[in-house]
Amino acid sequence: MPGGFHYRITEEGDLLLFGVQGDLNDPSEAPYYAERERIRRVITARGAVVGARALLGFPSLRVAILSGARSVGERALAGCPQLTAVLCDPTIHHIAENAFAHCPSLTMIDYAGPPAAALSALPSQLASGEGARLRAVPSAEGDTLAEGALGHGMWRLTADGTLTVAGDSIPDYGSFRETPWFAHRASIRRAVLSEGVHRVGTHAFSLAPALQTVAVTDATEIGDFAFAHCASLFRADLFPTVRSIGHYAFAGCGLLAAFPGASVCQLGRGVYDECSALRTLLLPFLPFTAEGDPIGSAPALRRTLCLEGDLQALRPLHLPHLQPLARHPLHRRTSRALSRATNGRERVALALHAVEDSYREADTARLSVLSRLGNALHTEEGAQSTPRELAAAAKDATRLARSLDRLATRTEGLFREVARARSAVQEAHAQAALLFPFDGAYTEGVLDVSTYIESVTVTPPQKCRAAATRAARLPEEITGGVAGEAMRTVSNMATLLGIDSAGGGSAAPPCILVLGGDPLRDAAVAATARAVRRAGGIPAINPASPGEGSYDALILCDGGPIDPYLYGAVRGTGPVNEGRDTRDAAFFDAFFLYGKPILGVGRGCELVNVLLGGTLSHTLPQASLATHSGGAVHPVLCEAGFLCDIYGKAGLSCISAHEASIGTVGQELAVVARAQDGVTEAIAHSRLPIYGVMFNPERMLEPESSPEAISDGTRLFAWFVTAAKKSRREKQNAR
Repeated sequence: MPGGFHYRITEEGDLLLFGVQGDLNDPSEAPYYAERERIRRVITARGAVVGARALLGFPSLRVAILSGARSVGERALAGCPQLTAVLCDPTIHHIAENAFAHCPSLTMIDYAGPPAAALSALPSQLASGEGARLRAVPSAEGDTLAEGALGHGMWRLTADGTLTVAGDSIPDYGSFRETPWFAHRASIRRAVLSEGVHRVGTHAFSLAPALQTVAVTDATEIGDFAFAHCASLFRADLFPTVRSIGHYAFAGCGLLAAFPGASVCQLGRGVYDECSALRTLLLPFLPFTAEGDPIGSAPALRRTLCLEGDLQALRPLHLPHLQPLARHPLHRRTSRALSRATNGRERVALALHAVEDSYREADTARLSVLSRLGNALHTEEGAQSTPRELAAAAKDATRLARSLDRLATRTEGLFREVARARSAVQEAHAQAALLFPFDGAYTEGVLDVSTYIESVTVTPPQKCRAAATRAARLPEEITGGVAGEAMRTVSNMATLLGIDSAGGGSAAPPCILVLGGDPLRDAAVAATARAVRRAGGIPAINPASPGEGSYDALILCDGGPIDPYLYGAVRGTGPVNEGRDTRDAAFFDAFFLYGKPILGVGRGCELVNVLLGGTLSHTLPQASLATHSGGAVHPVLCEAGFLCDIYGKAGLSCISAHEASIGTVGQELAVVARAQDGVTEAIAHSRLPIYGVMFNPERMLEPESSPEAISDGTRLFAWFVTAAKKSRREKQNAR
């Protein structure tokens, strides 16, 4: 499965799918296939991809809620005898041929999405579904109420009330009467703006009395009065692309809760004026510009939450019941629940390491017994056996029995820790679900903890205990004349316990500690965690301690400047974060001591250099400043080392946002890449797996969507996750 794919099965039989699932040749390849009998519903997260044959023939599946899914693969839900309903969000853009074929109980496919070009397979799906009725098919001629051209695009209104708009923008109108769909305004229940619509013009949907939901996928700007006085509008999904919301854009709507979007940098006057049902408003990241009071009159508003802890910039707006999200009781409860789950994950990791130590100890004793018996037995019956060798083999067999007994005890302890951790994860998931509309970072954090716990696979303690009991009889058998039988027993123990493959959990995904600022405010931390997840690792964000043995590698994220005192310079007037410097240095020292991989990005690269005795230049030369700061794109020339392994000697094109630079290089560090102006862009340690880059690979995860040609930053994170796997394997073998 691709690295970004995760799943979870609840006690109620709900299968939750996250990320991109690859196509399957057979449904038995799915990691959840063994649980197919109890899966009754499948629910997808935003951005998920359901691969071909993912749920083919699942006998108990009844409902598929494809909320936020991007596509559904060929025969993905075909042959499910009890499947009765499929519910699709407007975000879905492709349903493959025969996705729901041969489902005799299927009576409804609720779909409202983009224009016909993406939906050519739907009519044949209905035929294959043996009588299923489609509640909204934009491509079906009989369901189209009205359609027409719109600039370089088109619009279509279907019988179920879905207005789909395709093109590059919706123009400004003097009033709603000028819009092409004005005559049908009473029939519009859902508005779907397809990918490519970058702007919603003035009065585009105002005074649409039946409009209930809005899905905005790619738009960066929402004009004045765009959705004003839509009294039935209770939900508006604004994707992170939205940067500006105009005056009175949602005034007079029926919204219950509103989140303008984390990327919004400008709010107009009275955006939520006269929203009589609005109870909760979550403001975007600071700094954002508000032209006057963005709320106006909202009599039911009970809480205004902000993502930024500093409230001073918001005081002049006189917002009612203003408080940081971090101080809200729900946020605190969720934070504590996630902390308990994370601590449970660390206890599981420590117990797992103890079990793996016992596996290796038992394996050493097992091989010693086999070697002794092999030397002692010159014939199968042991006629020429050596008494001294047999005595030594019996002694090693006693040691093997004790090792297996310890293994059983430690495995029992591991299973207890896993049970406790699962309970903590369930509690954290329930809390995170309440907070999800405002902060998806907690949901992702719970998922990361859950994924690690579910990846733990070891031999059940009952088998270990049975093997220990059997091994206790080996010394008597060896000295009692049946050494050949004892030798076969010892040999078979490897298969029973999986000792030859290093046992329990060695194949588990590496856990990467991601250290940075508050993930609610620090986009670099969230992006780095996503990149690690996509590369097949499990990120753990800002834990309380390094957790000896709990993590396989460390990433120090980008952020603000480092305290100049750390490298003997004079502190300037700019802000520094001494607490973060101290914390990051402590984590670096722990991973440095254990010899585990470390990757510093931007600020993290600077800190690596400083902690190893290097210095920094406070500011770049004026000629280089524009090339390296503010998200500038520039080439990097690889001289040697890890970047050459990843991108080749030709180098890469990167995004940079740093104003300081590496001065004197730290002890045992070497420069391995530079920009064209000679500024250091990457360093590496000569002995240890310690690396640093001054550019920002976490901002290079979607190179195809960038207007400029940039390299894929995912490749760097994938390489680092592989390095973490290799390091863990080497340390296990060295024990």
